[in-house]
Amino acid sequence: MAAEVNEKPTHQEETSLLPSSLEEKCLNFILKNMWGKFCKFMEEDVSNRENVVRFFDNMLDEDFEADVLRRHSHFHGRLSRNIVKKWLGKIVKLYEFPKGICPNLLLSHRMGFISYVSHLYIKKVTSYCNWRDLIVYISADCISTQKKVVQKLCLLGMIEEAARFANDFNLDDEDWPIDLQQERQRCLNEPLQVTEDDLLWSTDDEESDEVEDSTHPYYYFPHPRPKILMIKNKEKFQQCIEHLSQPGSIVGVDLEWQTLFNSETNRDSIALIQLALLECIYIVDVITLAQILSKDDWTHFFNKIFNNKTVVKLGYSFTQDLNIIAVTFPFIDTKEFSNIIDLQTTVKKSSNVKHKGLSGLVEQHFSRPLNKAYQISCWERRPLRKCQVIYAALDAYVLLQLHKINLNNGEESSDPVNSLTLSDDPTTIPCDCDDTKEIDCIAESI
Repeated sequence: MAAEVNEKPTHQEETSLLPSSLEEKCLNFILKNMWGKFCKFMEEDVSNRENVVRFFDNMLDEDFEADVLRRHSHFHGRLSRNIVKKWLGKIVKLYEFPKGICPNLLLSHRMGFISYVSHLYIKKVTSYCNWRDLIVYISADCISTQKKVVQKLCLLGMIEEAARFANDFNLDDEDWPIDLQQERQRCLNEPLQVTEDDLLWSTDDEESDEVEDSTHPYYYFPHPRPKILMIKNKEKFQQCIEHLSQPGSIVGVDLEWQTLFNSETNRDSIALIQLALLECIYIVDVITLAQILSKDDWTHFFNKIFNNKTVVKLGYSFTQDLNIIAVTFPFIDTKEFSNIIDLQTTVKKSSNVKHKGLSGLVEQHFSRPLNKAYQISCWERRPLRKCQVIYAALDAYVLLQLHKINLNNGEESSDPVNSLTLSDDPTTIPCDCDDTKEIDCIAESI
C-alpha cells in the first residue's frame, strides 16, 4: 500500500522582480508565440534580462503562477506551464545564463529525468543498481529533489526503494509517515544485495577467461575476451597513445558522457573515451585524467590518434561525438581529424530488424542486439561498475566486427570525415536509443 505523503513542497515566498506592465508584456509574447519580438525586447532591455529569466522560472512554481494569474486574470487558463518551461530553456541557452538562477527549471529537469530512468527500471530495461546510481547522482546536492524522489516512490507504492533513498539522503524521519519510518529501520538491518555485474570494476577484471553464453539474448565478446585496460594515469596514457598510433591501426571509437544536473554549467562533458583494437580495448578515464593532464597532453593525444592519417578510426553517428569532443576540449580543432569512417553511413541496415541504431546493425549481422541497459548510466561515478565497463568496451569493439563485414562484402569504406560537421546545437541526448518515443521523452524532460 502506498504511503500517504504530502507531495507538494513547502512554498517559498517569491516577489516578482518585474513591474506589472513588463509581466503583462512577457506573458503576451508567450501567449502569442512572438519569439522574434521577444528576442528583440531582450536585446533592447538588457537591464531587465535576468529579471525576466527569474520571472519565467518563478512561473514554474504553481503558487507563484497562481499569484501572477490573479494579477493578470485574463491570462487564466490560456498559459501552459510546459510552454513557459520551453521558452525559459531557450532563453537560458541563448543568453548563456547559469542554471543556478533557474532553480525551478533545474528541479523540473531533474524530476523529468528521474521519471524517465524510473520508467526504465520498472520496465526492467535497466538494472536496480544502475537506477539507484543515477538517482543518487542527480539528487546528491538538492534536498528538494531528494524529498520529491522519496515522495514519488511512496506514491508508486515502492516503499522499500523510498526507504533506502531516505536513508541514503539522511532525511529527517519526522517528515515521513510511520510505515516509511518502519521500513527505513528494516532496510538499515538488511543491506542491498548486488549481482556480479553490478560489482565495482577492478584490475582483476582486465583479463577474463569467461566464455560467451550462446543462449544469452545480447551480443558479447568472442572467446577469449580482449583485454580491457582502464587508463587513469599519465604513464598508461602515453603507452595507450604509442600503441594506438602505429601506422595501419584500425581503432573502434566510442564516447560516454554524463548529463549534468548541477547549477554551474549548461554543458555536458565526456566521461570516457573507448578505443578498441582486436586484441585490447583502452578506456580513457577523462574525468580522472582531467585532474592530471595538461592541454598539451590532450592535444598530443588527439594529434597522434585522431589527426593521424595512417590510423583508421571507426565510429557510429560520429557527428555527435565530434560535438561533445568540441565542448569538452574547446582547444582541439576537430576539423583536423582524418581517416574517420562513420559506419552509420557505410554499413547498410536491413529494414526488418526490430532494434534501431547501432544495436539494430549488430542484430542484423550477429543475430543478437547490443544490450543498451547501461546507455544511460552514471558515467561520472568512480569506480565504475563492471557492467558499465563491459558496456562501454563492447560499443567500441563491435565497430571492428562491423567494419570487417563491410570489407568482406567488398563495400568501400570511404573517409567521410570532411562531411562531418559540428552542429550549431550539439545535443547530449543518446542517439542510439531503441525507442524513438523514449528519445522524445528525454528531450522533453531535459
